[in-house]
Amino acid sequence: MKKIPLGLQIFQDIIKGGYVYVDKTKYVYDAVSKGKAYFLSRPRRFGKSLLLSTFEALFSGPTDPNGPPQGLFAGLCISQTDYDFTQRYPVVNLDMSGESNSPEEIKENLKLKVSS
Repeated sequence: MKKIPLGLQIFQDIIKGGYVYVDKTKYVYDAVSKGKAYFLSRPRRFGKSLLLSTFEALFSGPTDPNGPPQGLFAGLCISQTDYDFTQRYPVVNLDMSGESNSPEEIKENLKLKVSS
Protein backbone atom coordinates (compact mmCIF):
# COMPACT_ATOMS: atom_id res chain seq x y z
CA MET A 1 0.00 0.00 0.00
CA LYS A 2 1.31 3.43 -0.93
CA LYS A 3 1.91 6.06 1.70
CA ILE A 4 -0.07 9.29 1.88
CA PRO A 5 2.18 12.35 1.37
CA LEU A 6 1.08 14.36 4.41
CA GLY A 7 2.97 17.65 4.45
CA LEU A 8 4.93 16.88 1.26
CA GLN A 9 4.67 19.43 -1.51
CA ILE A 10 7.64 18.58 -3.72
CA PHE A 11 6.71 16.57 -6.81
CA GLN A 12 10.04 14.71 -7.01
CA ASP A 13 9.85 13.60 -3.38
CA ILE A 14 6.33 12.26 -3.83
CA ILE A 15 7.11 10.32 -7.01
CA LYS A 16 10.50 8.97 -5.89
CA GLY A 17 9.16 8.16 -2.42
CA GLY A 18 6.35 6.01 -3.77
CA TYR A 19 3.62 8.14 -2.25
CA VAL A 20 0.06 8.39 -3.52
CA TYR A 21 -0.09 10.99 -6.29
CA VAL A 22 -3.35 12.13 -7.87
CA ASP A 23 -2.32 12.61 -11.49
CA LYS A 24 -3.16 16.12 -12.61
CA THR A 25 -0.55 16.23 -15.35
CA LYS A 26 -3.26 16.37 -18.01
CA TYR A 27 -4.09 19.84 -16.70
CA VAL A 28 -0.40 20.74 -16.49
CA TYR A 29 -0.02 19.77 -20.16
CA ASP A 30 -3.12 21.79 -21.10
CA ALA A 31 -1.75 24.83 -19.28
CA VAL A 32 1.66 24.51 -20.93
CA SER A 33 0.39 23.84 -24.44
CA LYS A 34 -2.73 26.01 -24.61
CA GLY A 35 -2.42 28.55 -21.86
CA LYS A 36 -1.34 32.11 -21.57
CA ALA A 37 -1.17 33.49 -18.04
CA TYR A 38 -2.84 31.92 -15.03
CA PHE A 39 -3.75 33.18 -11.60
CA LEU A 40 -3.81 30.36 -9.07
CA SER A 41 -6.46 31.11 -6.51
CA ARG A 42 -7.12 28.25 -4.15
CA PRO A 43 -7.66 27.98 -0.40
CA ARG A 44 -4.76 27.10 1.88
CA ARG A 45 -3.58 23.48 1.75
CA PHE A 46 -5.17 22.85 -1.67
CA GLY A 47 -2.07 21.90 -3.63
CA LYS A 48 -0.75 25.17 -5.06
CA SER A 49 2.83 24.43 -4.04
CA LEU A 50 2.67 20.86 -5.35
CA LEU A 51 1.29 22.10 -8.67
CA LEU A 52 4.11 24.64 -9.01
CA SER A 53 6.64 21.97 -8.04
CA THR A 54 5.21 19.79 -10.81
CA PHE A 55 5.77 22.60 -13.32
CA GLU A 56 9.31 23.06 -12.01
CA ALA A 57 10.09 19.34 -12.42
CA LEU A 58 8.62 19.37 -15.93
CA PHE A 59 10.57 22.44 -17.04
CA SER A 60 13.84 21.22 -15.49
CA GLY A 61 14.05 18.35 -17.94
CA PRO A 62 15.00 14.73 -17.26
CA THR A 63 16.89 14.05 -14.03
CA ASP A 64 18.41 10.71 -15.09
CA PRO A 65 20.38 10.81 -18.37
CA ASN A 66 20.15 7.00 -18.62
CA GLY A 67 16.44 6.85 -17.87
CA PRO A 68 13.42 7.42 -20.08
CA PRO A 69 13.00 10.94 -21.47
CA GLN A 70 9.79 11.29 -19.47
CA GLY A 71 11.79 10.83 -16.26
CA LEU A 72 9.58 11.33 -13.23
CA PHE A 73 6.55 11.67 -15.49
CA ALA A 74 6.77 8.12 -16.94
CA GLY A 75 3.39 6.46 -16.54
CA LEU A 76 1.56 9.70 -15.86
CA CYS A 77 -1.01 11.24 -18.20
CA ILE A 78 1.43 13.79 -19.64
CA SER A 79 3.74 10.98 -20.80
CA GLN A 80 1.06 10.03 -23.35
CA THR A 81 1.18 13.47 -25.01
CA ASP A 82 3.52 15.04 -27.53
CA TYR A 83 5.35 17.07 -24.85
CA ASP A 84 9.12 17.21 -25.45
CA PHE A 85 10.58 16.00 -22.14
CA THR A 86 14.14 16.69 -23.26
CA GLN A 87 13.56 20.47 -23.29
CA ARG A 88 14.80 22.50 -20.35
CA TYR A 89 13.45 25.90 -19.40
CA PRO A 90 14.69 28.35 -16.75
CA VAL A 91 12.71 28.21 -13.52
CA VAL A 92 12.64 30.98 -10.94
CA ASN A 93 11.24 29.80 -7.64
CA LEU A 94 10.39 32.51 -5.15
CA ASP A 95 9.09 30.93 -1.96
CA MET A 96 7.39 33.68 0.01
CA SER A 97 6.12 31.45 2.82
CA GLY A 98 7.26 32.47 6.24
CA GLU A 99 8.09 36.00 5.17
CA SER A 100 7.25 39.03 7.25
CA ASN A 101 3.91 40.78 7.11
CA SER A 102 4.87 44.40 6.58
CA PRO A 103 4.99 45.59 2.97
CA GLU A 104 8.44 47.10 3.50
CA GLU A 105 9.96 43.85 4.78
CA ILE A 106 8.31 41.84 2.00
CA LYS A 107 9.75 44.26 -0.55
CA GLU A 108 13.26 43.98 0.94
CA ASN A 109 13.09 40.18 1.13
CA LEU A 110 11.92 40.02 -2.48
CA LYS A 111 14.81 42.25 -3.58
CA LEU A 112 17.27 39.95 -1.80
CA LYS A 113 15.84 36.84 -3.44
CA VAL A 114 15.81 38.32 -6.92
CA SER A 115 19.35 39.68 -6.67
CA SER A 116 20.89 36.41 -5.43
